[in-house]
Amino acid sequence: MAAVSDLRQAPAPGSGALDRLASLSGVARVAVLAGVALAVRLVLLAAVRGDPVAGDAALQVDAAARLAGGLGLSGIAPQVELHPTALVPPAYPFVLGAVFEVLGRSVTAARLVSLGLGIGVVVVVDRLGVRVGARAFDRSDAGADATAGASSPGAAVSATPAASLTGLAAGLLVAVAPAVAVRDVLPLASSLVALLLVATLVLLLDGRAVAAAVAVGALVLARPEYLVLAVVLLAWTGWRLDWRRAGWFALVVGLVLFPWLLRNSMLLGVPVVSTDVGRQLAALYSDEAAASGVGVDALVDARFDDLALTRFDEAAWDRALRERAVDDLRAHPRQLLTAAGRNALAVLELQLEPNRLADERDGIPARLRPLAVVAGLAVGLAGVVGLLRARRSRGAELVGLAALAIMGSQLLLVVATPTGRVPIDVLLCVGAALSFVGVVGARGRVDRSS
Repeated sequence: MAAVSDLRQAPAPGSGALDRLASLSGVARVAVLAGVALAVRLVLLAAVRGDPVAGDAALQVDAAARLAGGLGLSGIAPQVELHPTALVPPAYPFVLGAVFEVLGRSVTAARLVSLGLGIGVVVVVDRLGVRVGARAFDRSDAGADATAGASSPGAAVSATPAASLTGLAAGLLVAVAPAVAVRDVLPLASSLVALLLVATLVLLLDGRAVAAAVAVGALVLARPEYLVLAVVLLAWTGWRLDWRRAGWFALVVGLVLFPWLLRNSMLLGVPVVSTDVGRQLAALYSDEAAASGVGVDALVDARFDDLALTRFDEAAWDRALRERAVDDLRAHPRQLLTAAGRNALAVLELQLEPNRLADERDGIPARLRPLAVVAGLAVGLAGVVGLLRARRSRGAELVGLAALAIMGSQLLLVVATPTGRVPIDVLLCVGAALSFVGVVGARGRVDRSS
């Protein structure tokens, strides 16, 4: 409580150089952020350029190529021939497919799409940081406790020097964060997910619930487990804005998802967002997972051969795996803690070998892992401290709730990987920026008083 008060007492950066940085605006500000992000990513692109695309990245490229080729979203797994599928979330393949339609299938084009999305994340994180900083460092309790749009959509928030510096620091942290940047030069969905996530939070802080709902719907189409986040943001919208806008939020999210649900109902027989839910739950909670460790894959593990015939009906296979996982979890409820503990170690980068293997499958060079792990832990710790210190401001509150919702889905609904943690890393960069500006502001107070 006292820490939040300290943040609001010293919003000035307290340094001439930092004041000049904080005063950057418009094209110059975007150019600095985009330039730093581009430079870092070009270096990383040169480092991974000759490496083959594998793992999830290969699945995304293949799905996008089939879309561009007029085959729709189709795949071979879990069957033995090409068929319409909902095993791969559609959002990122549709973005890549649109590019492939124009340029033809190209791994280079796919990398450049992710690079462009990653630079977009850096620029939009700056906007989020400004909004969060404006609330965290507002001297007045009324200003700090009011969220933009609580009284009217799009209500403006004054960009004080501290708020401006918070945004710039957050953007620069995302620009140089190794764990984030290296995935922006691979055809992975993480850059699109991070962009949609940050845009959603900016729109909600501006009171634009309907536009935020469009982004949330797209988020769920990129990561089905983010339905948890959608529910949390719906509750926040009703609580902090008003329930009328929360109703519109829910309606628009449903409208965004409706075409995909209708497609799956017509082609697969069930109106589901994803048919990968059962495989993920079986990897966490089945007796096979309890015996061999979290992460067993029903696609290749012979112990799931009793479900082989259901593979020719993707929806039935998914349903059978879900039922198996739920039944096994009921019989052995302690597996919930085991799976959550394993995923927590993975998210916190304390489970090094499985994370290394997951990164290898995604094409992350092993030589970059130590730097990414150390930098990620340092920024993550600073981010948690910053968000806790500013927890009474609604900007930090929203960012913290979003991070917790994503963390919850990573712990309980999927097999957690370093790539899945990228959106959390991006949000923690905002918290780290709050910590940085708080320290700089406190130092500025001491310098001025001496």
